[in-house]
Amino acid sequence: MIQGPESWPHGACEPEVSFAPPIGVASLQAIFACLLKEHGIDFAGYKQATMSRRILRRVGLAGLEQVDDYVQTLRASAQERHALVRDLLVRVTQFFRDADAFALLEHEVIPEVVRSASGRQTIRVWVPGCSTGEEAYSIAMLFQETLERMPSQAQVRILATDVDPHAIEVAAQGVYPERIAQDLTPQRLQRFFCKVRNGYRVHQHLRDMLHFAPHNLMDDPPFTHVSLVSCRNCLLYLETTIQQRIMSCFAYALRQQGYLWLGPSEACGSLSNVFRVVHAKWKMYQKVKEVAALYSPSYLGMQHETLTNEDFLSPERDAIQRIYHLEQELDYTKRYLQTTISELETTREQLQWTNEALVAARQELQNNKEELQSVHEELYVVTVECRNKILALSQLHHDMDNLLRSANARILVTHADITEPRPMEGPSIKRVNPHQSAIWTTSKHSS
Repeated sequence: MIQGPESWPHGACEPEVSFAPPIGVASLQAIFACLLKEHGIDFAGYKQATMSRRILRRVGLAGLEQVDDYVQTLRASAQERHALVRDLLVRVTQFFRDADAFALLEHEVIPEVVRSASGRQTIRVWVPGCSTGEEAYSIAMLFQETLERMPSQAQVRILATDVDPHAIEVAAQGVYPERIAQDLTPQRLQRFFCKVRNGYRVHQHLRDMLHFAPHNLMDDPPFTHVSLVSCRNCLLYLETTIQQRIMSCFAYALRQQGYLWLGPSEACGSLSNVFRVVHAKWKMYQKVKEVAALYSPSYLGMQHETLTNEDFLSPERDAIQRIYHLEQELDYTKRYLQTTISELETTREQLQWTNEALVAARQELQNNKEELQSVHEELYVVTVECRNKILALSQLHHDMDNLLRSANARILVTHADITEPRPMEGPSIKRVNPHQSAIWTTSKHSS
C-alpha cells in the first residue's frame, strides 16, 4: 500500500524543490525508459510533477546540477537505478492502518461478504499495491476471526499483488521487525505470529490464505469474481486517465454487490453510477450495477485521427469499431487466461511440494511405527520374563510357608548377623514357624 505525504511519519516527507527547474519531456522519457528496461515498471502513467520532484531530489543527492548528467549516471549505475525506483515507489504501510476504517471493514463489510457466500464457496479478495503485505495480512486476520464467529464453511483466498517484485518477496516471507507489536493487539500478536530473531513471523496457517504475485495495474489484466478489492492510496500518484482505466478494471473484477475500498484521497470518479457509497470518509463502495465489456485502451502517446462528418455517415464505421472492441476484449481474455494459468501452475507446484512433504512425513511415521513395534516386542518379552519370575517366587513362597508349618522343630529365620543392628532393613527376625511362636506366647504369659 502506498501512502500519501500527508500520512507519512515525521521526517519521512521528501524535501521540497521549489526553486528547481522542471524536467523536460525528453529527459523524463529517457529516465522512464531506463527504469522500464531493467525493472519492468512504466512510470509514464504516474503524475509527472510528483515524479519530477523525486527525480530532482535524487539529482541533488548525486551531487549533480543538470538532469542530463543524471541520466548518464542512471544509465551507468545499477545502484542508482535501484535507489531511484525505491524513491519513486514510496511505501509507508503498517498493520491495521486507520483503526476506524478497519473497524468498518471488520464489523460491516466482511460479515456481509461471508454471509453472501454459499456452501464451500471460495471468497476471493484482491489487494493490489500490497507493498510488503501488512494490509493484506491485516485483512486475512479479520476474515479468519469472522469465519470462526459465523457458521460458514466458506474458504478465503486473498490475492495480494504489487508492481515491485522485491516487496512481494518480503511479503511472502512474512517476517517483520519487533516494532509491529505497537500496531497489533497482544491477542493477535500471540495468535497470528511467532517470535523469531529480531522480529516476528506470520504463522503458516495465515500465510496459506494469501497468494502474493507481481502485477502491474496499468498493463496486466485484472482478476475476476472478487468479493472485495482493497486498493488504498495507490491511485493518487497516477494520471487521471490511468486512474479511470484502473477503476474500470476494479468494477469488472468485482462480483455484483462486491466491495471496493479506496484511500481517503481517492474516489470512484466517473463510475459513481456503478458503485454506491457505503462510507464516505473511509471511501468504502459497493458495486450495484454491472459494467459493459472491459474496454479502455491507453491514449498516452497515441496518434489521434482527425474526424470529419463523413466518418459519422459511413455505415461501415460502427462495424469496424465493434470488431476493434472485440479484438481488444479477446486480447484481454487471452492475458487473463495467461494469468490464470500462471496462478494454477503456482498452485500445482505448491501442492506438489506439499505432497512431497507428506510422503516424507509418512515415511518418517512408518519408521517410528517400526521402532515402536520393536520396543513393544521387547517389552512383551520382558513382561513374560517378569511374570514367570513372579510365579516362581510365589511358588517358592508357598513351598517355604508349607515347610515352616509342617516342621516339628522350632525354626527362627533371622538376618546373617542378628547382633548387628540394621535400621534400614527393619527387625532382625524375619520369620518364625508356629512352634516357635507358641513358645514366645507361653513365655509372655508366664512372665
